[in-house]
Amino acid sequence: MTLLHQKISSYPTDLLPWQSRIHPLNTIVADIKRDDELSFGISGSKMRKYRTLLPYLQNLKVQEAVLIGGAQSNHLVGLCQLLIERGIKPTLFLRGSQHNELLGNQFLLNLLITKESMHWISRQDWPNVNALADKYAQNKSNTIVIPEGGALFPSLIGSMSLTLDLEKVDYDTIYCDSGTGISAIALLLSFAYLKKRTHIHILLVAGNEQEFMDNLWQWHAEFEEWMGISCPKPQNFTLHLSENAKSFGSVNQTLITFIKDFIKKEGVFIDPIYMGKLFYFVKQHVNSNLKNLIIHSGGGFALFGFENSFKK
Repeated sequence: MTLLHQKISSYPTDLLPWQSRIHPLNTIVADIKRDDELSFGISGSKMRKYRTLLPYLQNLKVQEAVLIGGAQSNHLVGLCQLLIERGIKPTLFLRGSQHNELLGNQFLLNLLITKESMHWISRQDWPNVNALADKYAQNKSNTIVIPEGGALFPSLIGSMSLTLDLEKVDYDTIYCDSGTGISAIALLLSFAYLKKRTHIHILLVAGNEQEFMDNLWQWHAEFEEWMGISCPKPQNFTLHLSENAKSFGSVNQTLITFIKDFIKKEGVFIDPIYMGKLFYFVKQHVNSNLKNLIIHSGGGFALFGFENSFKK
């Protein structure tokens, strides 16, 4: 057992599922890692983050957690459920303004959270959201601010459980998506440490290459500090931007048509925000001579905000 295995395995974890199955696809020359099946109500691979994030919060005796994100965030819906279950009050700092028509994840957030605990931050003020959240939390006891996407180091450790789950399989190429990037970065850091030759293709659904690389080197420094040794920097990866419905949250008829066809032929739900764009990208670029794996990170709830798009 490597030092990384020992460190991950010995880190305090919550009793949440973390192992998922792999099976071949019918329409793409690739296998699919079904992290979407870890949970539908709490989006897929985010369960890995929460397995280590929750014990961290409970060890700090946190009574209130300030969460940052958009009203359609899968992360907010998932973590709010688990915080409430454990007696921790979620307070939300949400991007934009509240819509009168509740669709998708905003509907679920309204079921979970009182209006008084939702703070809407205009897009103009959004670059200062972390400072605004810190200001709210600074005079409150036992309160912590959790950055967008749950980007705290304990979450990174939980995300590395994907590497343990892939221990008995070997692929030439892995395809995954990136929002805030923590799950993709966890995969890069752990694969680099283990000197795996697998090439990882990362589709940047949100953010840009510079932001991702800045985050990668920041997390690499924290990873080395946690490991207590010098660790290799990831090299076997390529960053990609979405070629279809390029801006975050945007959809078009080409993407919708692909998703409808994929679901009917594969029996696997994919959403228009993350997974639809990832599987569309892989379909266009996969090398059928290689052994390929696609990480399905979940997000099926996002389909419920796009009913009208699928009627066309």
